[in-house]
Amino acid sequence: MSILEIDYENIKVNKHYLRDRTLFTIDNFYKYPNSLIAKFRQFEDESAVRKVNKYPGTQITFNDIFNSNEAAQHYEDIKTLLASCGFDQSRFVPLQNDSGGFSKFSHDVAQNKVVSHSSTCMNNPHYDRTPELFPTNALACLCYLSKDVHGGTGVYFNKLLQTFCSNSEYVARNICDLHKNIRGAPKHKHGAIIKAHLLNKVDNLFPGKAGYMNKSNEHFDIIHYFPMKFNRFIVYEGDLFHSMCIEDEEFFKFHERLTTNYFFDITWDENIKDESLKKELSLIPDCEISNLVQMIHDVESSTPPQDLTTIS
Repeated sequence: MSILEIDYENIKVNKHYLRDRTLFTIDNFYKYPNSLIAKFRQFEDESAVRKVNKYPGTQITFNDIFNSNEAAQHYEDIKTLLASCGFDQSRFVPLQNDSGGFSKFSHDVAQNKVVSHSSTCMNNPHYDRTPELFPTNALACLCYLSKDVHGGTGVYFNKLLQTFCSNSEYVARNICDLHKNIRGAPKHKHGAIIKAHLLNKVDNLFPGKAGYMNKSNEHFDIIHYFPMKFNRFIVYEGDLFHSMCIEDEEFFKFHERLTTNYFFDITWDENIKDESLKKELSLIPDCEISNLVQMIHDVESSTPPQDLTTIS
């Protein structure tokens, strides 16, 4: 018996269709959720605030708690279950880097990160993967293990960028826009133009400057909402703009938000469905696209982090 065992007899699966994506909600996910929480409590003192990422709290990986074989089998069980529910199993990357662990939200850590400007993801939705930075997308999964239920997780449409994800179309549109900006400009000005373009992109990614994300606002429309429920497992692709939703900013001062989180590497859908964008991209020679990508990399590499925020 493993306390990571899925409660196959009692799970309830719901599929949600969001544009060209399928999301999942699976209730009654773990067979022994209370044992899993108790296991976390044994190791809670060893969890750590990850200063290098944007999570507002403490985290501990399954590799710190379970043996590698038990965790690996659990990951395979989840992927098999999702395939049986309709997820395209061929998208799972064979040489994958599956991961899982506990995350415990901290109101104090969240406030410190916002005040110190080390995180903009509390005020804005974010994505976990983009083809600009990652060779694979990720299937993100989260299970709520809080007895005190509040808020949930939202998927959002960015009104400024006119997109709900950071997929191949998002990258192609960025390249086309940048190509327009530098076309005809002298080469010695390309670096400054690219930097200004990237800074504007960051401003559009993170326009919110205060408060937690909740439902829709002037910058984002919520297009799917996963309400929190004890032992509810949710699944979405990591390139979707998403955020935890906190309706009452005082709630988690006094109550716990504990989740398990998973990432499974999956292949990108590289098809560009927007015909006008596809045509525009086809008019740019491959060598120019390669040069643009290299110039973007050079500017990001030479710009101090405080001047040019990038997604991690």
